Amino acid sequence: MKPPASLAAAHAHFLEALTRVVDGKSELLAALAAAKGGDLDAVMNDVLVQSGLPDAFGAVTVACQALEDFSFARGGPRPCSAASDR
Repeated sequence: MKPPASLAAAHAHFLEALTRVVDGKSELLAALAAAKGGDLDAVMNDVLVQSGLPDAFGAVTVACQALEDFSFARGGPRPCSAASDR
């Protein structure tokens, strides 16, 4: 399914950012497994910073919000807000 023309750029940005997050998952999980009882928050932060994933997470949030705004304005669901409220 193709997004409406007015959402094409936001949709493409969302997919690009989401791909970066998914591609970095194995690196993050490997570092967390190697920590073996270390400070997982510190390990996770280090891996995220080194891999550039915080920027990707932020990009996912921004792009998702643009898609959600479009949906909400047309009476649709608000998936980004629902996910962040959990």
